[in-house]
Amino acid sequence: MTGYRTMRAAGRGNPPGSPDRAEPGIWKPGAARSVERGMVTAELAVSLLSAAVLVCLAAWVVGLVSLQGSCRSSASEIADQLARGDKTVAAKARGNVPQGATVSTSTSAGWVRVRVSAERSMGRVGPITVVGTASAPLEPGQTP
Repeated sequence: MTGYRTMRAAGRGNPPGSPDRAEPGIWKPGAARSVERGMVTAELAVSLLSAAVLVCLAAWVVGLVSLQGSCRSSASEIADQLARGDKTVAAKARGNVPQGATVSTSTSAGWVRVRVSAERSMGRVGPITVVGTASAPLEPGQTP
C-alpha cells in the first residue's frame, strides 16, 4: 500500500491495473470525486435560496403585525375622540391611519365602535386583510 500512496502523492494517479472506482466498502482517495462534482454547490444554492425566501416571508409577517398595531391604535384614538364629541380631532386622527386603510364607525347603545382595515399583499401571496377595532362609551351629554 505504500507504493500506492507514494504514487498518489507524486501526482501519478492510480497504480497500473487498479480500477478508477473503489470496491464497495473500500475507500480510495478521489474514486468518486468526478461523479459527485458540484453536488455541494447545488445543495448550497438551494439552501441559500430557501433561507432568503424564509427571511423575506418573516419580514413580511413582521410588517403585517406592525400594520395591525397601527390599525388598532388608530381605531382606539378615533373611537376615544368620537366618544368625547371632538369631531375635529377625530377627523385629524382619520388622517393618521395607515396608507390605503378604510375607516368605518358606528354608534349604538351608548357605544362608539370604530373599525380600521387595510389590505396588503406580497407578490402572489395575498391580499391579506388586517383589521384593528376599538370601542368607547359615549361621554355623558354626548349624543350619537
